[in-house]
Amino acid sequence: MKPRRPAATRGTPKPPPGPVAFGRKRRTLAERRYDDLSERDWMAQVVKTIRQLYGNRCLIYHSHDSRADEWSADSGFPDLVVLLMSRNGFRRRLLFIECKKEGKRATEEQMNWLMGLHESGLAHKGDPVEVYVWRPSDVDTMLEVLKEA
Repeated sequence: MKPRRPAATRGTPKPPPGPVAFGRKRRTLAERRYDDLSERDWMAQVVKTIRQLYGNRCLIYHSHDSRADEWSADSGFPDLVVLLMSRNGFRRRLLFIECKKEGKRATEEQMNWLMGLHESGLAHKGDPVEVYVWRPSDVDTMLEVLKEA
């Protein structure tokens, strides 16, 4: 049985739905489209895209499990470390990428790593270090970043 509204508010129209409902931001259709994509599948798609764009001009390292245990020094290391090389081989780009499932946030440990890498000044001959957190809805941004300069 549907609960009745208090007598004082009966007959008054409900406010139109706005951009915020129940304290949470409404998600766009693009964001909802990727709900079923797991973080692992998204990461596989990112790697596949990089390999399609760069072929043998890229090196990709995947950190399989960076949660702290007796063998690892620190948790939160980014999922992917990617070295991209230009066609002439003179320009290189080093990317640290954290892949997240749609609607999930990076943990505090992951953010510490990403900020530390971003601020580290690790650069070789002026080639910058790039740090990203990508979700499936960021696919257009990802493709723009991966375009060669």
